[in-house]
Amino acid sequence: MRMKILFITKYSPDNGNAWGGEIQQFNTAKAIRRLGHEVVCLNSADAGEIQGIRFRKCLWKTMGGTPYYPIEGELKAIVNDERVDIVQHIGTTGVTIERLRRKENLNIGTCNIVATARKLSLRIKRDMSFLWRMKPFQWMSHRYERFCARSADVVMPPSNALRNYVREEFGVAATKIETVPNFIDLGELDSVSPERGVRYDGKTFVFAGRIVKEKGLDQIVRALATLGEENSRKFKVLILGEGPEKSRLQRAAGELGVSQLISFRGRVAHGEVLRHLVSSFGLVIMSQFDPFPTVVLEAMTYRKPVIGSNSGGIPEMIEDGFNGYLVAPRDYRGLAQAMMTLADDPNLARRMGENGRSRVQERYTADRIGREILAIYEDLTKSPN
Repeated sequence: MRMKILFITKYSPDNGNAWGGEIQQFNTAKAIRRLGHEVVCLNSADAGEIQGIRFRKCLWKTMGGTPYYPIEGELKAIVNDERVDIVQHIGTTGVTIERLRRKENLNIGTCNIVATARKLSLRIKRDMSFLWRMKPFQWMSHRYERFCARSADVVMPPSNALRNYVREEFGVAATKIETVPNFIDLGELDSVSPERGVRYDGKTFVFAGRIVKEKGLDQIVRALATLGEENSRKFKVLILGEGPEKSRLQRAAGELGVSQLISFRGRVAHGEVLRHLVSSFGLVIMSQFDPFPTVVLEAMTYRKPVIGSNSGGIPEMIEDGFNGYLVAPRDYRGLAQAMMTLADDPNLARRMGENGRSRVQERYTADRIGREILAIYEDLTKSPN
C-alpha cells in the first residue's frame, strides 16, 4: 500500500537555523520517498521544493523568537488538504497534531522522534527544586516534548541511551518505543571526494556542532594545554559551529597558551562541514550527553577515526580501539592521549577509519534504516487508532 507521510520540523534543511535532528528528519523523508511513498514537509519558514521534497509553510506558535508548534487552524487545514496516513514530528513540533487527534478524532498514525540533547536530571519527578535552576523556555520545551512522546502511537529515539530517557523521564511505555538509529546517504556523502575537500596544513582533528556547554568543548581546550611543546606540533583542532560558549572558549585558549592549536571557523553549511570532514585526520566529540550525533557517522563514512565521550548514543557507534576511542566526558587527559596516539600512528588511524566505514555500510545506510521506519509505518496503518 502506498502511503502519504507528513513530516513536521521547525525549519527546512536549507535554513540556517536547522539543527541536526531536523536535517535527519529531512533525510528520512528522502529515504521514504525513494522507497515509493509520497512525502510532504511542513515547517515555519520555507515553501517550495528542496531536493525533490515538497515543503509547505504555516504560522507557528513562537516563544522567545523560537517556533515551537504549528497554529491549530493552519495545521488542521493542511492535514485535511493533504489527507495523510502518518504524521512524523520531532521534539515539540507535534503538540498541535496530537491535540487535534484528541479533539477531532483524526484517524492518523503519529510517530514522534525524540532527539533532544537536553539531558535533564532523572530526579525531576522527585526533586522540584530543579525548576528554579531551569530557563523558562527549557522547562516549557521539556513539558511539550513529554506530551508529544506520551501522545504519539510510536516514539522513535535514535539510540538506546535516549530510549531509556524516554521511558524513565517521559513515562512512555516500552511497548510504544522503537529505537531507530540515525543514518547517512552513502551516495550523497561519497560525492564529496577528498579532491573536493579543504586543504589543511598538517593533521587536523575536527569538531562540528553547536558551541554550547553540553558539547564539552572546554575539555578539548584543556587537552591541548597538556601536550607540551614537542607534542603540540603534531596536530591542530578546528571547531566548526557557533554558540554562546564561543567567546569564553577563545579566551580560555588564550589564557592556556593554546590559541595557535585551535581555530574557530564559525557556522558553515552542511556541505562545507563534509568538505572539512573528508580532509580531516579525525573527529573529536566530547559531549556530556548526545543522543546519536550524525556527524559521527559522517566521519566514519569518510574513514576517519572518532574520539568521543562514552555517554549518550556515542558508544553505540564507536567501539573503543576498533573505529576510534572512547573517553569519559570530563577526561581531558585521556582525550589528549587518544589524539597523540592516533597522530603518532597514522596506520592505526587508517585501520580505525576503514573499520568505521565498514560499520556504516553494515548498519547505518539510508536504505536499511528507511525500510525499518517503513515497517513501523505499515504496522501503524494496519491498526485503527
